[in-house]
Amino acid sequence: MEKKHFLILGGGFGGVTAAIELARRLPSAAITLVDKNPYHIYHADLYELAGALFHEQGGSLKRRYLGLGSTVAIPFKDIFGRYPNIEFHRAEVLSIDLPSSEVTLSTGKVTYGDVIIALGSETNFFGIPHLEERALEMKTASDALNINTALEELFGSRAKHEIISVVVAGGGFTGCELAAELAVSLKKAARKRGHPVENIALTIIEATGALLGAAGPWFSEKAKKRMEALGVKVLLESPIVDVGPAEVALKEKMSVPYHLLIWTAGVRASSIAKNIKGVEIQKNHCIAVNENMHLLPHHNAFVIGDMAYCVAGRDGKPLPMTAQAAIYEAHYIARHIADKLGGKKDLEDYHPKISRFVVPLGGKYALGDFGAFKMSGMLPWMCKRYTALKYLANILPFPKAWKLWRQSSKIFMEND
Repeated sequence: MEKKHFLILGGGFGGVTAAIELARRLPSAAITLVDKNPYHIYHADLYELAGALFHEQGGSLKRRYLGLGSTVAIPFKDIFGRYPNIEFHRAEVLSIDLPSSEVTLSTGKVTYGDVIIALGSETNFFGIPHLEERALEMKTASDALNINTALEELFGSRAKHEIISVVVAGGGFTGCELAAELAVSLKKAARKRGHPVENIALTIIEATGALLGAAGPWFSEKAKKRMEALGVKVLLESPIVDVGPAEVALKEKMSVPYHLLIWTAGVRASSIAKNIKGVEIQKNHCIAVNENMHLLPHHNAFVIGDMAYCVAGRDGKPLPMTAQAAIYEAHYIARHIADKLGGKKDLEDYHPKISRFVVPLGGKYALGDFGAFKMSGMLPWMCKRYTALKYLANILPFPKAWKLWRQSSKIFMEND
């Protein structure tokens, strides 16, 4: 079998999974993964990190945040240490020259045999005036810790008789997870600090007519009832038109006051897409690929994850920008490449799996889509924690996966 050099750009769910699968299937291949950070982020737990307000306060602030951050930031050296054919290179991707099979990094230029572009997504502010400068994002571990810090500072700066107003903009999966988590943790934090719970105001704003609109009516109704039961004010059909220093302006000249605004309402593919010559850009800056994630006409280039615009399902819709989809695509790409190098003629087409989901909504409560049936309550929440352990065990040696899962579960269950 021909020895190949694979360059994987991006260390998210898709990039890490692709690297591990290629290493297992092609042990003689040389694999280099490039990411600007030295760690992989488990994004599914960012909402927990943001809301860990009453985690044990002992020790320095720096130590506390390092401890919290370690629950979702997994060093690449821990992930790839058992794969001698995977090399991690820390750098930022600046541009990609597909015809020359060359990538310009912040550390210099590199060439490749095959490239898998998995650079993920970034926050989309949709051009709303003053939003980017006045709202906190919810995309990275640093973002989650910034939210955590800002909430702590609010309790320190507001008198007990003053209202603390937090607004979560966006009623999709991320927004609902975060708002529900904060509904629980802010009340606990208030009691711990002697701040009257009735002086905590938490609002979720959604531009459309439903929370979790993409999930369907059952989930939307359940999510709304759960939010209201937790004391969250829900504003639907309320697109934001401007953001002032202390209030969010909505349509119909309505406004909502805030001390902290968190934006969760949109993502788009990494802006590096504009520095790749000769590609077709689609909705949300995504790169068009064929039904096998191939970036034609370049036979040695693939795109997976949030950057890929691929119509491979029977419904004619592009694949979703989710972690689950990125993992499925990575498994397929590794298998496809290994089969091709092994001389297999009838290569398997990509048939995406139907994405299922669990949405945690504060405490030990979640909504779950399990295909034939839907569930609410503690059981879907338990499935969410099991899924986290399963993923960690797939990328780490089991003892490390178990230790990390136990550590994060202990901290996050304190939130509940």
